[in-house]
Amino acid sequence: MEAGPKPASGVTALAFGWVNLFYSDPTDSVSYELRRKAFTYHHALLRDQPVLFGDIRLGSLIWRNSADETEAVVLQQQQAGTAVELIDRKKLGQLEPHLARLPDVAAYVPDDIALNPIAFTSALAKAAASQGASLLFDQTVIDLVTANGRVTGVRTATASYAADAVVIAGGQGTAELVHAFVPDLGLSTSPTILFNFAAERQAIGRIVCCPNIEVRQIADGTVLAAKGYIDDRPENVPDVFGERLKTSIEMYFPKLGPLKLRSANVGRRPMLKSGMPYIGPVAALDGLHIAVGHPGVILAPLAGKIMTEILLSGH
Repeated sequence: MEAGPKPASGVTALAFGWVNLFYSDPTDSVSYELRRKAFTYHHALLRDQPVLFGDIRLGSLIWRNSADETEAVVLQQQQAGTAVELIDRKKLGQLEPHLARLPDVAAYVPDDIALNPIAFTSALAKAAASQGASLLFDQTVIDLVTANGRVTGVRTATASYAADAVVIAGGQGTAELVHAFVPDLGLSTSPTILFNFAAERQAIGRIVCCPNIEVRQIADGTVLAAKGYIDDRPENVPDVFGERLKTSIEMYFPKLGPLKLRSANVGRRPMLKSGMPYIGPVAALDGLHIAVGHPGVILAPLAGKIMTEILLSGH
């Protein structure tokens, strides 16, 4: 059941779509291992069911403010097991020939996936429907139906639906639905902005992430850029952030031509205080499960696999 009119109607539609392991924390072994499994599972899906992914691009190029910083983070990731290569300016220029400003060194991660989160979610939903799932849109769940310490269904504004088990994967809306049974969920949101620019030419081959930009280009020429939200005034998003970002991207990739800002939208990513996602049953109510946390697009296929195994086992 989805509150919106179609798959990925919420924050998923505003995700940058970068499936990576590089931005995990190797010093947190539990978090790193979960993200490593998720990254590996994405590639297993890509191998076995490429139709789910549609048009993707592989590989990312990353650098920090200095060569020393870049070298240090690459070494740390390599020691943890991340497949990343430290490359020099010449190799970087070969991989991204239209990049006008090159650092001395960069991290090259060949297996990173850049995907369209809306298309990916829609493909997964379509695949589920082909296996017998019923997809109900424009249906906002407002309450859980319970009896004798067990969840027995959900209620919308107009109807009730019976269920043997309920999985709440409602992003920032999850906390309100489960508050009576998980009052200390610790869910908050972290805002991020997704910018959409029209470009005159193709010029960016991979994801490029450096101190000034986090950017990629898709097949139709659209340039997507992500930016952390650092201002309480939403009116500044397109005018201030958008213009700054536009200037930076054009500086790094002049072959794109003058960029035109099409949209700038703030997405609120659900995050838990623990830093880890919540994927599993709720102890206080039999049959109730939660799947929520960051990074959603990266963890989603693995979360679905974990949840499937839990439901099939009856626990």
